[in-house]
Amino acid sequence: MNESDWERHRDDVALARYAVIAPLVNRVLGGAERTLVRAEILKSVHQFPGGHSQRVSCRCLERWFNYYRYGHLNTDGEVVSEPGILALRPIARNDKGKPRAIEVDLVDRAVELRREEPSRTTSAIIELLKTTARASGQAELSICEATLAYNLRQRRATKKDLQKEGRVYPRYEHERRNASWQADWSQGIRLPDPQNPNKTRLCHLHAVLDDHSRYVVHAEFYFRQNLPYLEDCFRKSILHGGVCSILYVDNGKVYHSRSLQLVAARLSTQLVFATPYAPEGKGKIERWFGTVKKSFYPEAERAGIQTLEELNQFLWAWIKDVYHAREHSSTKETPKARWDAGAGQVRYPDPAQLVDLFLWETTRQVDKSGCIKLSGNLYSVAEHLVGQEVTIRYDPFDLSRVRLYEGGRFTDTLEPQTLVNRTLRKATPRKPEKKAPLSSSTEYRKKLADDFCDGVQDVQKQVRGPRGSCLTLAEFRALLGDLLSRPLTPAESSSSGDFFLRNAPLSENQVKAAMQKAIASKSSSLHIRYYLEAVKATRLDERTS
Repeated sequence: MNESDWERHRDDVALARYAVIAPLVNRVLGGAERTLVRAEILKSVHQFPGGHSQRVSCRCLERWFNYYRYGHLNTDGEVVSEPGILALRPIARNDKGKPRAIEVDLVDRAVELRREEPSRTTSAIIELLKTTARASGQAELSICEATLAYNLRQRRATKKDLQKEGRVYPRYEHERRNASWQADWSQGIRLPDPQNPNKTRLCHLHAVLDDHSRYVVHAEFYFRQNLPYLEDCFRKSILHGGVCSILYVDNGKVYHSRSLQLVAARLSTQLVFATPYAPEGKGKIERWFGTVKKSFYPEAERAGIQTLEELNQFLWAWIKDVYHAREHSSTKETPKARWDAGAGQVRYPDPAQLVDLFLWETTRQVDKSGCIKLSGNLYSVAEHLVGQEVTIRYDPFDLSRVRLYEGGRFTDTLEPQTLVNRTLRKATPRKPEKKAPLSSSTEYRKKLADDFCDGVQDVQKQVRGPRGSCLTLAEFRALLGDLLSRPLTPAESSSSGDFFLRNAPLSENQVKAAMQKAIASKSSSLHIRYYLEAVKATRLDERTS
């Protein structure tokens, strides 16, 4: 219990005690009447802090009464609290914070052992203490594990406390684009399983974020969280944004793969791993995942998405037209503008290097028949290599061709005698998915990729038919600002956007007529909701007429 909580607890106890003795102290009582009141108090059940209720003893009642009347005295007769409500507050023990069931020097030694090696368990520390005592000829120690664990918690010497101790996470930002990228996985949403449409399957989002600009170099949903899909996302990031100097990744097993380390070495990229149990180090991409879950996931879950391809199209459109176009709270610039400003410093890989860059590499022994085996497929090689160990590189998604290397130099492209497995067991085939019939929400998503808001309105016009000059969302907001003779605030812009999506299509004549009538009636200084309701009423009147 910290100091402020302890003080509040003392006040609560004092008030509860006063409620018990109040009938005795706030009235002038005779002898017989006082006896009756005391008896009534002693047989009653009283409420105390912490939600528990109990009766009080005659001794407690008299002690609290004397405290209130004469003050709280200690064992030496000294006044600890003056008479009144403060005298009813509990007093901290003189040995507060000091162990009573175990010697202080043993606790001190236990803390030293825990700090020396934070991973030590409490039972292991007890065993070390006992061994030290036996070695020095002392009597056998009897230490309760729960007691020692309690004292370690009081000293803030738990494993969790020591992991946090001394950690500082100052804000930082790399000085240029592509100086550092952060990459990580996050849980996605559930989609119909391509293999079994009657069931759903959880997908996963992998993203690569530029530290300097907060620009999403590439992000994509996959059904699996394994190495082939990680490399697929990283490859697309390089093709789109160039080569990064540092790739800052999670400490997960998939990022420690030899294949990813080879890719980084071929690109002259430094692979940096986050500190275990310290997500603060990759706070930028964690924050971006939070934005995606808050702003994108609710729309994606209600948009009738049936395939992974549709979900990724919607994601890329949202990133392009919403996230990259919105001013970032830290940089005060849009990620797109900050990314484009550093285009002159970008390093792209050698085109000749791209062929081998993301190929997986392994070694195989050539058997007596002059063949090597990979994922059940047999590949014939030259006779002079029989019995030798060769290096092959291959695309895990396409084993119809593998590249043969001798002494580190490419010598031949091999095709299997019989293609048993087209993909490596760790990878899944990329089967083209059939598109489901498009609904209005699907139309919304597809149009978003071309023109985020105006495209939506074009679809709505086609669905509902011509009805005068239909406004887009941007035109609707601009018209509201013009008619009110002031720019819309962020809150008004948000409210007008929600209203538009629920009530579109809206014609320019409808909005002008309703707004002019409302402004003439009540002025232009009212809440935006008043004018939106006027537009809605005019629209409904025209529909029913």
